[in-house]
Amino acid sequence: MITDLKINEDRKKLYYEKGYWSEKTLGDIWLEQATRCAEREYVKDDKGSRYTYGEVDDKASRLAAWFIDQGIQPGDVITFQMPTWAEFCIIYVAVLKVGGVIHPLPRKYNDADLLYGMNLVGSKAFICPTKVAKIDFEDQILSIMNDIPSLTSVALVDRMSPKHSDLPTLAEIYRTYEPYTERPVITSDDVACILSTSGTTGKPKAVLFTHNNLIFSERVFTQGLKRTQEDVMFMPSPLNHATGFYHGLISPMLMGGRTVLQQDFRPAEAIELMNAEGCTWSMGATPFIYDMLKCIEQGGPHFETLELFVCGGAPVPGTLVQRAHNQDVRLCEVYGSTESCPPHFCSPRALP
Repeated sequence: MITDLKINEDRKKLYYEKGYWSEKTLGDIWLEQATRCAEREYVKDDKGSRYTYGEVDDKASRLAAWFIDQGIQPGDVITFQMPTWAEFCIIYVAVLKVGGVIHPLPRKYNDADLLYGMNLVGSKAFICPTKVAKIDFEDQILSIMNDIPSLTSVALVDRMSPKHSDLPTLAEIYRTYEPYTERPVITSDDVACILSTSGTTGKPKAVLFTHNNLIFSERVFTQGLKRTQEDVMFMPSPLNHATGFYHGLISPMLMGGRTVLQQDFRPAEAIELMNAEGCTWSMGATPFIYDMLKCIEQGGPHFETLELFVCGGAPVPGTLVQRAHNQDVRLCEVYGSTESCPPHFCSPRALP
């Protein structure tokens, strides 16, 4: 349980006075959007799932009821290891509804990685798929759950394969529980999310973000890029990453917008998916846009609706900017880290 985060009081006072921070939590904003945009689609993935704000809210409320039944309290860390699926949204919203701490881990983590990551933060609950491709996530968590002292509850997403244990699935939870409607007793200065760093210089670190951190960062980001509710985000990056989660899911949610997910990036399929769904902006590392431009230049499908690609994680050469411009797409270069996402970006302008 994380309830004792220390924040510099002078900075905190200044940020509230300037209006950077407010009393609203991500859960408060989600509830507003779920009420205002109930019939509006929030998320779609390339495996066939589509959910409106209202549908995500209903399923998340039922999952939240299960969390409460399992003894989850505000500040408890709920870990999940998910592919780039729409169900990720249901899980993170359910965590917000009980005042928990969102803790997504990479899909590639093996049993040793999970043990380290979950014991580091004291995970209270865990959710993962049963099996995806050749990876049996259910077997993996069953083999280590007794070695995580804080862990009390595990649930499965049986979207691709039936379960083979007595662990509950999200589908069973939806059928069993009524929506949880109480509001958690938390503040906007409490920890909302923990992301793991990549571990390039040692073991992955756990980076803590408050509700105010995320809300301010993403609102400044979308305002600087002149994005609106009518824009549609395309996100092929992993959702445990700052790019995938914050920019791919939180940014659109704060605007009441839509996001489209691709589990495994393939450039031609990505372009076709964006065209079909009317995606107007995207974000990812440089190789994503490089591969799509190469696909187009070699005779593949062309962009029909994409206007802006926010690009970082590797150098962005001027020739790439020009190649994107030739396809009527503006590149916006960003720089950031897990700890700050992103503190710098080049405002996109039309080329002369």
